[in-house]
Amino acid sequence: MTKHQPISVTVERTIPAPPETLYDIVTDVGRIGEMSPECRAAEWVGKTDGPDVGARFKGKNELGKNKWNTKPTVTAAQRGQVFEFKVPMGFGPTIFNH
Repeated sequence: MTKHQPISVTVERTIPAPPETLYDIVTDVGRIGEMSPECRAAEWVGKTDGPDVGARFKGKNELGKNKWNTKPTVTAAQRGQVFEFKVPMGFGPTIFNH
């Protein structure tokens, strides 16, 4: 069996908006489907409803004919500064780093 290599994508943009505004957009996991090339939907799970360290969310993903779910855990969250999460059995991105 061939071991699949993780997908790695890096995108950098300069957007003329306050960091707090952009952070609020990217940490609204209900909107991930609007911005991700593979995650179609997501929602916070458990007792959290926002991006706190240790919080988890469920992601519904699709790439070509492949579909899968994930439950990432937030590993860094500082409004206006950084938002990072780890995907079980995979690599998680830092999707906001000011």
